[in-house]
Amino acid sequence: MKKNLLLNVMLMLPTFFIFESVSTAQPKSLIGENSNFTLKSSGSAIQITLPDDTYTSNTTLMDISGIYDGEQLNSLSQDGFTVTFSTNLMKDHVGNGWNVPPYVETATPHALIGIGLETLTINFSELVYVFGFEAITNSYDVENLQLDLYNGSTLCTSISLEVYDHSLLFAAEAGALPFSHAVITASPISNGFAIANLRFSRNKYINPDQPGPTVLQEPADATICIGDSHTFEVITEENNLTYQWYKGNFPIPGANKNTLTISDATLSDYELYYVEIKNGNSITISRKARLWIAKPLPEQMYLTEYPDPAIIGKTYPVAVTGYPDITKYTWSYSMTGARFNPSYNDRNKAQVTFYDSAAGNGKIIVEMEHVCGNRTVTQDISVKYPTGMDEMLNNRTRVAPNPVKDQLTIDNGQLTITDIRVSDTNGRIIYKAKPGVSGHQIQTSDWPSGIYLVKVTSSNNTSKVYKIVKN
Repeated sequence: MKKNLLLNVMLMLPTFFIFESVSTAQPKSLIGENSNFTLKSSGSAIQITLPDDTYTSNTTLMDISGIYDGEQLNSLSQDGFTVTFSTNLMKDHVGNGWNVPPYVETATPHALIGIGLETLTINFSELVYVFGFEAITNSYDVENLQLDLYNGSTLCTSISLEVYDHSLLFAAEAGALPFSHAVITASPISNGFAIANLRFSRNKYINPDQPGPTVLQEPADATICIGDSHTFEVITEENNLTYQWYKGNFPIPGANKNTLTISDATLSDYELYYVEIKNGNSITISRKARLWIAKPLPEQMYLTEYPDPAIIGKTYPVAVTGYPDITKYTWSYSMTGARFNPSYNDRNKAQVTFYDSAAGNGKIIVEMEHVCGNRTVTQDISVKYPTGMDEMLNNRTRVAPNPVKDQLTIDNGQLTITDIRVSDTNGRIIYKAKPGVSGHQIQTSDWPSGIYLVKVTSSNNTSKVYKIVKN
């Protein structure tokens, strides 16, 4: 008699399942009048009864051997394919009592346990043409396990087996419609069940169709605003094809053309879309295209963090109202002398450092690019020198702007400018003056574009040379 394998887990016995009735002798045939279960199969799919080499070599095993025993799982992933369970299952390793090959892949598999489960739904991340697993019930009595495989709301096939003292294979290859999810049901009274060796295939191998229609252009991902429209399109080589578009894993009623238009979009239209293309019994499934739905930017957006006043030589955090779907932030300052370092983790934030030429009143500017319309936000601030630098700054010479276009201003603080000479890169003097004051302006509009050297001599007999660029 079979021991209650799930009860062992509940009583915190060793993590390996223990069965009492397993014999090393060859098990009896699972098909025939002496069978300890009955087989009921319906639908256009083909049932797979044994996990032979053909089955295992044409499907992908969802390997759970590396997961710790006792871990609770609500999903598994393998080679880009994910199954999601409607309730958590506990991983464990079967010691014995499962069954023996050729009726199972191994007598001691890594399994997933559902204690007290009556029904388990397994959702697939994409459509598949083959799905299967081995299963056993947690009961001393004969119980019925039924596997229902669906395409959206359409039942593709059902496999019903009476399970007693050995695990059995529940597997099928799809007919015309691939599988989107599976439902396992135990009856009449369920103490739960365990499943192992989950396998899938994106392709048929028992009864492969003729090559499906050739897709020349796949549906493309898109981002649109709430209220906007978007059309997905698939282009094929052949004519006289039939089409069925899907939203998620569910067919869209009436979506039977090579194009699908989403009109007056709402947030509920955010989903993966694809199309099933048929030519007789031949089927091609397009790539899944994601439709993102963006909310328009709010009317009021502002800087949530900024310095005022800012001190030259210091670095400050700046931030603007964060909002989804903004594709780019560009930070700047209305004057020269500010350097922004954007954050890579929080894209609505940055660090800004101010330098000498930023002194005075200016604006922090952030430009945001968004699919529903761009936005610019500004914030007035003042930039000052550190306290105690006034006297030193009065003795500093400022030559601005640089680059210059029409007029160059020289501010020598409290010192008198005794001499100014401007030369080009060939050493030729193109301008000279003896202002006798602390400030002077030079008209540069008729200067040729290029680089110039400005030598300023002050009343304290010091001279400085500044390189400027004329645009």
